Amino acid sequence: ERWEHAFARSGRWKGFGIVRMARGCSALGSHSNLRQALAAHGLKHLGCMKRVRTVSMGKLLREQKVRSINMLALDCEGHDCQILRGLIRACEARPSLWPEWIWFESNGMNDELSGRGTERQTVLE
Repeated sequence: ERWEHAFARSGRWKGFGIVRMARGCSALGSHSNLRQALAAHGLKHLGCMKRVRTVSMGKLLREQKVRSINMLALDCEGHDCQILRGLIRACEARPSLWPEWIWFESNGMNDELSGRGTERQTVLE
């Protein structure tokens, strides 16, 4: 927040926006857009990497003892379709898990990471 205030006070709105983006950005691997934007303002040191545990949707739902899903919202920086495919496998094994609603980003990032047509194919499954 300190950097946001500093940029706002000085009227440097582009820097303000980049720091705001950095606060809400995460990615598996590196986030090249964020890294480039931070570097352009001399703030590359604000980016950091942190190891996190990843699990399949089926395992996550079992571990959390999920019985049903009303709405599932995903914003996974291009990994949405992979997660949805894991969800489909889990729901085929336990039909009570099928969500009433699913919301996910469809902006081409899934196609960039997993191949052209991934988003369309996943939605049609």
